[in-house]
Amino acid sequence: MQFNLMLGLVSLIVGNVFWSLIPTSALAQTQPAKNSVPDISGVWSTPGFRHREAEKIPDTPVIGLTRFNRKDYPFQPGGEPLYNRHFSEKPDPRTDDPQLLCLPWGFPHQTFLSNVQHFFQPEGYLVIFYEDMHYTRVIPMDGRKHPDLPPSYYGNSVGKYEGDTAVIDTIGLKPWGLDDGGQVPDGNHMFTDAAHFIERYRRTGPTTMSYTLTLDDRKIFAKPFTCGAKDSHCFVDGNPGPEEWIMRLHPEWEVIEQYCEENNKDPGLLQFLEKK
Repeated sequence: MQFNLMLGLVSLIVGNVFWSLIPTSALAQTQPAKNSVPDISGVWSTPGFRHREAEKIPDTPVIGLTRFNRKDYPFQPGGEPLYNRHFSEKPDPRTDDPQLLCLPWGFPHQTFLSNVQHFFQPEGYLVIFYEDMHYTRVIPMDGRKHPDLPPSYYGNSVGKYEGDTAVIDTIGLKPWGLDDGGQVPDGNHMFTDAAHFIERYRRTGPTTMSYTLTLDDRKIFAKPFTCGAKDSHCFVDGNPGPEEWIMRLHPEWEVIEQYCEENNKDPGLLQFLEKK
């Protein structure tokens, strides 16, 4: 009994000495590597903000900012009238400006508004909480396929991480407005039920994140194109590009309450529509 006990103690001591001689890097290689997820959590300003570095408040919202006002998009034959939808001959807020009836902005319009967004990253998901209307997107980030669901205002989004970039794929959308209503002469920029969008969020610095959006709507466009990259030309307010869409982290900001008043009517816009 004593011999077995002594043999066990010797084995334990020798084993500990052996493991202590192995380099830490070698030990690390024996452990399963955890999936690295880029940290994009926090409260961010959106591409709907204008940034001026020297200002006391460097990020300020821009109301009514249009992002999709190029004239040379790759339109399908007959696609441009679907994209530039004109107001109804008889004003109809439900189609001419649905927000008059407190209907949602929808995706991707919601991502460009001049309201902040709070990103959360619980395990396996990316959650984007929008200040405007307090809408929330809960996006699985495990690379799963889209389920078969009926069309909705925000569609179905699934995603994955590709290196330092969160890539989100969205389909299943109702035909809806792409940006602020009334930005083209007497009408809106629209997309159809064939719309397919791909977002890419990439952390570019301690307080910055790039955002790009690829638009693919084969009822309107002959091929996909991307906005928000340095070499894209989705001009702001008709100014010449290129334009890079940058979001900025604001730990000092809080998301505040913002809701559409129930059954609200905008008298000024209604009068404008009545003149058409």
